[in-house]
Amino acid sequence: MYTKLILLNAVAILALLQMVTSQNSSATCTTGTASEINIAFDGSAYNRYTKPGPQVKRWHQSGLPDNVTTGDLPDYLMDDVAMASIVPYAVVFALLTLGLLCFMCYRCCGKCRIKEPSGQCELILLVIVIILLFISLIFISIGLDADQDQSDFLTAIPSVVDSFIEITDVIKSAVTNITTTVNDIIDDLDSLPGGAGNGVKTELQDISSALTEIEDTAESVDFDELRDGFVNDLEKVDEQRSQAFRAVFGILCAMVIFTALISLLNAKGPEKFRPKRYCACRCFMGLVKVVTFILFVLVWILSAVLIGFSRLFGDLCFNFDANLVSLAELSGNTETYYISCDENEQLRDCQNPFVGEINTIEDSLSQVDTQWDPIYTSGTCTGNGAAVQATCDDIDEALESLQNQTRQFIGDVLGCAPLNKPYQAIAVLLCSDLAESIGTTTELLIGFSVIFFLAEIFTRLLSDGDPDNEDNDYAGSNKVA
Repeated sequence: MYTKLILLNAVAILALLQMVTSQNSSATCTTGTASEINIAFDGSAYNRYTKPGPQVKRWHQSGLPDNVTTGDLPDYLMDDVAMASIVPYAVVFALLTLGLLCFMCYRCCGKCRIKEPSGQCELILLVIVIILLFISLIFISIGLDADQDQSDFLTAIPSVVDSFIEITDVIKSAVTNITTTVNDIIDDLDSLPGGAGNGVKTELQDISSALTEIEDTAESVDFDELRDGFVNDLEKVDEQRSQAFRAVFGILCAMVIFTALISLLNAKGPEKFRPKRYCACRCFMGLVKVVTFILFVLVWILSAVLIGFSRLFGDLCFNFDANLVSLAELSGNTETYYISCDENEQLRDCQNPFVGEINTIEDSLSQVDTQWDPIYTSGTCTGNGAAVQATCDDIDEALESLQNQTRQFIGDVLGCAPLNKPYQAIAVLLCSDLAESIGTTTELLIGFSVIFFLAEIFTRLLSDGDPDNEDNDYAGSNKVA
């Protein structure tokens, strides 16, 4: 839900900036038009998603189809994700589950047991069980890392919203400053004798109206309320998710460790400490084995679901820019420009979607200079006393400040970085934090599935190493697999 909200915010910002102008340098362009205003770009100033991470590379296979759209997704999900990734895994899971059931049934019939295990056989089984225990402990560490990755994903969402807030704040601040300067100049022009400044005043009034409209539009996008509305909720969600995550993996590890330790006690512990010697322990262990098998099935099912997500994110994030443009059906120059401008200098310099408006602003500023300079040097300013001359000096200084402010406004708001930065934040959030976390969690669950399978077999075989136990599993006539 929050990811969708962030993407909608990005669209809102793009729509906002379509009312303004845009970007970069006076370069030689083979296609497109160069901007008359040079706008610097520093891609190292913010975090960018420049290449896929290890989990994305690992789960990426054929990739999304070229020029994929949302209408193509059902076929892709069925053919590439379900049939190519989930089904083979499900087949392996079904075979292993069937094999484990057969193993359990055979043991109930007195087969698949080691009646008189040699010392070497017991040693091998013991080493295998200890290795399984050691791997389970390693998985705890990996699980904690995956939990932290998922926390990073959730806690990074407010910073993405902050980057949108920053853009609107920059727009409102710059527009307010420029509008104040324009209004001050207009007031001074009104005081010139004979309406000498009316031509310049008309140009400035048009600029003032446009800036006021931009400011109103920026103020209508209230990201502060959006942030305040869900940051606290995110913290609660992350806390609950983390507790659930740790509980699940803690139970999984505990089940493997518990079953292995019980088998070790049955095989090598002192006779009075062997659980299978006692009826209550045998009944309890029967229940544990049923729960373990149910967990085994549930873990495999959950792993299959996560495999689908891992494959989807692997293909999506392997070439995120192109896939997003296709899936979102972004055909406009504005959207595609701000997605790719950080990696393409020619695009940055020559394909800015607002280059016409940028050049118009530059031409208008030049026109203001052209109209004002003759007034400033004429008798209007020099021949009407000290007060008028002082006013003209103030106007001249203010016009110079206006040009600097306007060019700074274009550089801060209409270049590549202001919108590419929050877009990159979204890309990092989805493809670095979320995709990597899902991939790690998937591998962890698959690993636990294998550990469960091996533990069910080898811990039972290890418990057969009790020559004094007639059934070589549980004493008495009621055998429990």
